[in-house]
Amino acid sequence: MSGLAMNPNLDLLEQHQHLIKGSLFVTNSNKDESQGFYDLGSKIQLYWSDPS
Repeated sequence: MSGLAMNPNLDLLEQHQHLIKGSLFVTNSNKDESQGFYDLGSKIQLYWSDPS
C-alpha cells in the first residue's frame, strides 16, 4: 500500500484489515500551519496499535 492519505485522527488501515491487522493513526501537533513532507516525525506523528 502506498499513497495513503494521512488524515488525522482516523485509522488509516481500517479498510485494509484483510492485508494487515492493526491500526495506524496520525496526529498533527501544529494545526495552524500547513505541513510538508519534512514535518513527518516532528510536527506529524504516526502511532501504531496492535490488534487486541
